[in-house]
Formats: sequence, C-alpha cells, structure tokens
Amino acid sequence: MIGGKSDKGKETLGLYIDPEAIYVLQARPGKGRTEVEHLIKVPTGFPVKEGIMRPLSLNNDFFSEKAPWVTPFKQAVKKVSWRTQSVSVTFSQHFGILRYFVMPFVERKYWAKSIPIESKKYIPVAFEEVIYDFTAYPMEEGKKLGVLFGLTQRKSVEFLFNIFKEAGLQLSSLEMSACSMERVLAFTDPKDHDDKAYIHFSGDTSCMLLASAGYPVLYRESDFGGTSAMSERKRLDVKGAFQFVSRYAGGREYKKLMISGDAVDSWKGSAEQESPVPVEIWDQAKAGGLKSNDIGGVFALGAALRGSEPGKIKIDMTGVSASQAMEKKATSYVWTIVSVLGALLLLLSLVNHARIYLLESSTTALMSQVGDISGFQGQTADTIQQSIEKGNAEARMVRSVLADTESLAPKLQAIGDNIPNELWVQSFNYRNSLPVSEMLDSGKEIILMGSTKLKGQAKFSMVDFYVKKMKAAPELKAFHAPAGNIEFNLEANKDELAVEKDEGPADASPYRIVFTAK
Repeated sequence: MIGGKSDKGKETLGLYIDPEAIYVLQARPGKGRTEVEHLIKVPTGFPVKEGIMRPLSLNNDFFSEKAPWVTPFKQAVKKVSWRTQSVSVTFSQHFGILRYFVMPFVERKYWAKSIPIESKKYIPVAFEEVIYDFTAYPMEEGKKLGVLFGLTQRKSVEFLFNIFKEAGLQLSSLEMSACSMERVLAFTDPKDHDDKAYIHFSGDTSCMLLASAGYPVLYRESDFGGTSAMSERKRLDVKGAFQFVSRYAGGREYKKLMISGDAVDSWKGSAEQESPVPVEIWDQAKAGGLKSNDIGGVFALGAALRGSEPGKIKIDMTGVSASQAMEKKATSYVWTIVSVLGALLLLLSLVNHARIYLLESSTTALMSQVGDISGFQGQTADTIQQSIEKGNAEARMVRSVLADTESLAPKLQAIGDNIPNELWVQSFNYRNSLPVSEMLDSGKEIILMGSTKLKGQAKFSMVDFYVKKMKAAPELKAFHAPAGNIEFNLEANKDELAVEKDEGPADASPYRIVFTAK
C-alpha cells in the first residue's frame, strides 16, 4: 500500500500501546487546541526486558489471549460511553519499525515494487510475516525520494482485530508513535512548525523528534532512569541528531529547538549546550488539552487526531487500506468495463434504430410510388411476377398504339396517285402488329396485289417503274430503307390467281408488291 488511507472527517478514538500500559483517548479538536474528554490508562503487567529489542518477532508474545492485560482492557473500555467505536492505534517502537530513508527517484507507478526492495537495506525482518505501508515524496528537485516506511507483525494486527471486536471497538488504522507525535506537534504548534525540532520529557524518558516536510526523519527515545552521573543523564546528543537529519534529508536545517514536559527547566541548560540553534520552552500538555506530561497521552492524542487532522502522514499498517484500494481498483475496472459495454450496446441500438428508420422511409417512398397494391394481397411471388409481366406487356402494347401517329390515308393516296395506267390494283391488305411480347417482332406491312395486260419485259419494267416511284414518295418513307423495304413479285400464289380469274380481265397477268416496315 502506498501512503495508507485518509480518515479525514471521521472521528476516531486514539489508542497507544506500550509494553507497560495502554492509553485510550477521546478528544474534541478545536482551532489549534484540543479538548480531551476521556483518557484511560490500562497497565499491562507485561514483563519488559530492559535493553532488549527483538526485530524478528517485534515482541509478538505481547499480543496473546493469555496476556494479563486483555481482560482488564476489555473491562475498562466497556465502562466508558464512547462517541465512536472506530479506533486509530499507534504502536510504541517495541511492536513495530519505522524508518526514514532516501533513495533514487523512481516514477510513482513503480513505487509499489521498488520501495519495499529498497527498504530491506534498512529493516532486517522477513517481509512474509509482516504488514507494511509507506509514504514517499520527491525531494532535491525530483532527483531523490524521501520514504517513510513502517511495518509490524501480521499476527499482532490480526490479534487486535479480534480483541477490539470483543470489546465493541473497530480497528480503523495503525501507525507508529513517531507519526502520532508529529501530528500532535503540527496541530498544536503550527506556526513555523517545519523550522522547529522537538524534545518532550516524560518522567525519566526523553522523546526527540526531528521532521522534514511533515514526515518524521528521526525519532529517538532515551531512558535516563538508570544513569548515575548527572553529566551522563543530561546528555541528549542534539548535535548528532541535527547532523544526521541534515545528511539524510537534503541539508535540512532548523531554527529552534522546542522542549517541553517534566523538569523542563532543568533540561534547558543541557539542551542549550548541545543545540546549534536557540532553545525554547513550551507547554505541550496544555496545548494538547492534557493534564499531565505522560508521553503515552501525547501519542494517544496524535492517534485520535488522525480522523479530524490527519496531516501528511497516512501510513496504515492494518492491511485494510491495501484491500480497500484493491477493491476500489477492481470496482473501477468493473465499472469501466460495464460503461464500455453499455456504450457499445447503446451505439448498436442507435444504429439499429437508424437502419429501421431508413428502411421504413424507403418502404414509404416505394409505397407512394406504386400506389395501391392491395390487389396482390394473398398471392404468391410467382403469381405476382406473372401479373407484373402481363401488365408490362399490355403497357408496351398501349404505348405502341399511342406512339403510332401516322395515318393510313396519305399512304393510300400516294399508292393511288403513282400507279401507271397500264397497272391496276385488285386488292389491298394492311397489317400493323402490336408488341404484345418482347419475343415477338412488331411492324407494319402492306400487300398490294394487282394485274396488267403487259407481258414479259414490258411488265417487269412497268412494275419496277411503279415501285421506284413509291420508294421516292415521302408519304411512304416509313417503308423506305434502311428501316423498311418495298419489293415486287411478278408471280402469284393460288389464292391470288383465284382473285385474278374472278376480278381481272381474261388476258391479264398478276403482280404483287409488298411494303414492310419494322
């Protein structure tokens, strides 16, 4: 998880867990001040081994169902009417590890893999057994990354979830005490906060915190309870701490050293001797609404402020943030897929509606062109096709009849005016074929049958002369070449001979002239 989650706007209880005691605090923050409404302290009875820190286990045996603090803790919590069940927990350095380190700059999308690998140089634990979280920020004009990395035992977190559930509480977040202390200091002493270093004295313990850009770079707890010499007891190593931060935080410098807590007046001289910057006393407990300088109350207050004033530090070692982020990411992917599919379906629907509209428009246009087609209702496709073909043939025939505007009378007049005296006409047959089918030819035909008393070459020359005159007659241009033809025949068939015997002179011979036009 990168940078944990933000509980901004969510009220939480603050709970600090130390090997010697557990602090639970409820506060109502105001402008630069807080009102502590409830603060309970539950002794743990856990045997603390002085000077022993087991980084591989992080004192996991503290979180046990058989631990002497479990039952008193549940009882103490249930006696108070809390406004919320949500709890922000902060661990002492006995139960987790918090490290600040600087590494080469990498793009944010690679942080999840590169930062845990880099952290193994500074934290000697097996990552398979822990829950970790970190936050990072660019520094030195984007050349490096400042990283705040925290981790704790996975079994410890799982135990807290179970115990809190039994006590009627809900674990909201988990951080280290240095994070909580920096949050309290930034809230209660906001003026020029980034230019100040802090030391708080609680009993025989001093807690030094030096931050950079709102992140704790160095946090050190020193216990002076077992020292005998006054000079040894007064050594705070302020100068060494300043040099460390300056080296690891890009030349970070402070302008003041703020000290607070128990016997602060007696500590001021020692601090001034070691500090390269002016030393100033301030009342941390009063600014935070606390009744004592107990550092446990300060840590618990810092955890409680996470809900209302989280600041820049959002490390959460519960693992809940990681699962929520994964769930949020998966939900985002699902919604993206659903949105894309929905948009695609909507597009397809619009396309189909457009196609239907165009088809309906085309159908309406066709219907308006063909008029009433109710006569085809109930007929098969073949029957309709036959009806259409029949209608087309009839239409062609009507068009041919209407298109023929030529009169027959001028043709008859031309035939009569040009006939020689030696020839006479016995019969006249006129045919005008209609185009009832594309398979049949249409055309006009005139068959002129007559007779003459001329014989032989004289007959041929006269009939040929008559035909040439008709070929030159403008009234008969429809029968002129190339669209037409006029030809003659000096022989006659049997029907024509019968006509000749009945109607012509006995010594006459027949002739036949055929006019054709396409």
